[in-house]
Amino acid sequence: MKIKDFINEIGAPETRSVIGKNGSRVIILTVIFFISLLVLGVANSSSELLKKKMQDPYIKFIDVEKPQIDKLNVKEFNIDNARDLINDSTLSLSPQFSKGTNKRFNIKIENIEIKDDMPPLGMLLTEGDLFYKNIKSKSGVNKKLLTKSTFSDVGFGLILTKELFEDFGFIDDSSWRKIAFVEIEIKNEYVKLPVAEVVEELRNNCKFAFSKNFLNCVSNSSPSTPSSEVFKAKHYKGTTTYFLPNVDSIPSGIDSSFTMIEVSQKLSANCYKKGIMVESQDANAIINFERAIKVYDIRKISNKADRFDVDYFTFHLKDLSKIEIFADRIKSDFDILIEKSKIEEKKNIEFFDSITNLLYWALFLFTISSIVLFIVNILISHLNSNKRSLGTLKAFGLSNNYIIGLYSGITLLLVGASFIIAYISTELIGPYALRYFNLKEGLAIDNFTYVNLDWWILVLLMVFIPSIIILARVFKYLHNVTPGDLIYERK
Repeated sequence: MKIKDFINEIGAPETRSVIGKNGSRVIILTVIFFISLLVLGVANSSSELLKKKMQDPYIKFIDVEKPQIDKLNVKEFNIDNARDLINDSTLSLSPQFSKGTNKRFNIKIENIEIKDDMPPLGMLLTEGDLFYKNIKSKSGVNKKLLTKSTFSDVGFGLILTKELFEDFGFIDDSSWRKIAFVEIEIKNEYVKLPVAEVVEELRNNCKFAFSKNFLNCVSNSSPSTPSSEVFKAKHYKGTTTYFLPNVDSIPSGIDSSFTMIEVSQKLSANCYKKGIMVESQDANAIINFERAIKVYDIRKISNKADRFDVDYFTFHLKDLSKIEIFADRIKSDFDILIEKSKIEEKKNIEFFDSITNLLYWALFLFTISSIVLFIVNILISHLNSNKRSLGTLKAFGLSNNYIIGLYSGITLLLVGASFIIAYISTELIGPYALRYFNLKEGLAIDNFTYVNLDWWILVLLMVFIPSIIILARVFKYLHNVTPGDLIYERK
C-alpha cells in the first residue's frame, strides 16, 4: 500500500477517531498539561526564589563574636585561628573572612537631628569584604547599590541605607539624591563627611557603614599620632574649605581667594556626587555659591596597623547544611556559642530547599504518569474496539511497521499539540495567576516572578519520554500478534 493512500484511507480516520469528537480528548489532555505546567511553573518560581534567598549575603554570612575577655584553658579567637577555619575543607567556608565591629554615632542630615537614646548603628566595611562585593555585584531587580560607588578603605565616605534617609524624612529618591554630605558626631563635635554610596540595606540592622581608615582615626590614638585631630575644627584653623556639587571647575563670581584643591587625597574624591573642593587661606572667607557645603578638608591617612578592637569575625558559608558542624567546631575550639536562632534559620532554609525539590520532582512524575495512563488507556481501548479491522488489514498485507508508525504519529500529534497550547497559555496566564495568589495571600514577596522551566527540559520530560513509554506499550500490545489473534480476539 502506498503511504499516501495509507494516510488518506486509514491514518486520517484513525486520528479523528482517537482524538475524539470535536477534539475532545485533545482538550482534556491540554487541560491536564495546563494545570500541570501552571503548578510546575509556580513550584519552579518558588524554587528559583529560594535559590536566590540561599545565595543572599544576609543568609550565607554568619558572625562569630569575639569574647571580650580571654577564657582560661581556651584558645584565643584571633585572626590566625580564623584563618585556620577557612582553610578547613570540612567546614565548606569561602576562602576569606572579615573583621567586624559596630559603633553608634549621632547623625544629622540637612541640620535635622533625631534625638534618641540609641543612635543609629553603623558597621565596618572594607573593599575586600565579601559582603560588600556581593552588594556591588547585584544588578537588575536584585540591585542593592543605588548610587555610583566611591567607597574606599582609605577614605572617609560613609555608606548609608535608604532606611536611614527615611528616618530623617527623606522618603523618595528625588529627596535623598540631593544630599552629598551628612554630619556625624565624633568626640563631641559634628563633622561633615561625604556620602560615598547609598544601598538598599545592610546586615545586622545597621543603617550605615564606615571605612577602616575612618575607624582608625576615631579609635584611641597614641599621643605621638593623634589621628582624631583631623575631625577637630582647630586642626583647620586659618583655612576655609567648601565642596561645590555638580561642577567641575570654579564658577564665575567666586571670591578670587578660593582655589581648587588639586590634591588627589581630598574629601570630595570619596563622595558619590560629582563636585570639586575649593580652599581659601582666609579663615573668614565666605563663598557666593548657593549649593556650597562648608567642610573640613580631611585628607586620607594611611595606617599600617588597625587601632580598633575587633568585635566579631564574619564567615561566608558555601554550604548551609554545614552550619551545625561549623557551630560545633567554634564551641569545641573556642567555647563560643553561636546564637541558636541563626543556626535554625540556616537549617530551615536548607530543609525547605530539599522539600521544594522533592515536591517538584514528585509533581513531575505524577504529571508524566497521568499523561501516559490517559493516552495509553485511549489507544489500547481504541485498539481493542478495532481488533477485527486491524486483523483484516494485517491479513491483506498491512505490516506492523505501518501500524506502529500510525500510532506514533497520532501520539506525537496528541501530546505535542496539547503541550504547545498549554505551554503558551501558562506563559500568558502564569504571571497573572502568581500575582493574584501573591496578593490574595498577602505575601507581597519581592522578586517572586513566574518562571517556567526551560522549554527543552519540559519537551523532553513531558512530550518525548511519555511518547516513548506509550509507544512501547502499543508495540508490546501488537508484537507477535497474528491477524487471526486480532480477528478472533484471542489476544
